[in-house]
Amino acid sequence: MKYLRVAAVSLLLTSCGGQTNNDSKNTADTIQQDSSNINAGGSLKYDDSREDLKYKLNDTLEISKSFYFSENKTKDIFQLTIYPGLINNSKSDFKIITSEGVVIYEQVFDSFYFTRGVFVPDSVPTAEQGSYDQYLKKYKMSLTQKQYDRHIKKRIDHFFDGTFVTKEVLEQLNGWDDVDKTVLKEILSDTTIVVADIACYDCDEGGSMIYFSRTKKKIETLVSHD
Repeated sequence: MKYLRVAAVSLLLTSCGGQTNNDSKNTADTIQQDSSNINAGGSLKYDDSREDLKYKLNDTLEISKSFYFSENKTKDIFQLTIYPGLINNSKSDFKIITSEGVVIYEQVFDSFYFTRGVFVPDSVPTAEQGSYDQYLKKYKMSLTQKQYDRHIKKRIDHFFDGTFVTKEVLEQLNGWDDVDKTVLKEILSDTTIVVADIACYDCDEGGSMIYFSRTKKKIETLVSHD
């Protein structure tokens, strides 16, 4: 499968368009919960299904970072906004905004994305291998407010990790059938063109590699991948 985000795509600060001295603003330092959903022992009252997850964000959270993307002289703002409410049905918004305040990219998605991986234990005792489902259920029910806070804050803080595509990864795309080789050649020959790999946050996996076309003055998709 053409799934590059985990294995091949890394965040560049010194190449692929010269991402250097990137500024950041993080207002997601604290995540407060609705204490009425907390058991006496500190565990959240919830079923293991998304519909009954009671984890709640009380305030709007925002994190933004500055990167060279649409041009190489001024940086764009990559802005993530997470709106308050139960995380199982609230929304988040990711935008790319130019230095002139023009939104050139936007993806609205379920905030439930930030819980991804929280239900998966780091390890499973050998004695539990025969009853994994039961162990997993107990693990989910044992999660505390602090564990949720820590997991979700980490995912928010690292939201932009792995955003930019290296030249080495772009060169690998020459072997893909669904890539416009003319466009790819242009990107590889112009070091000021930056390619970002943006996930499909409402999908189990996959996303799109995008870039800003100087001729068309808009975001173009180089390739979508699983």
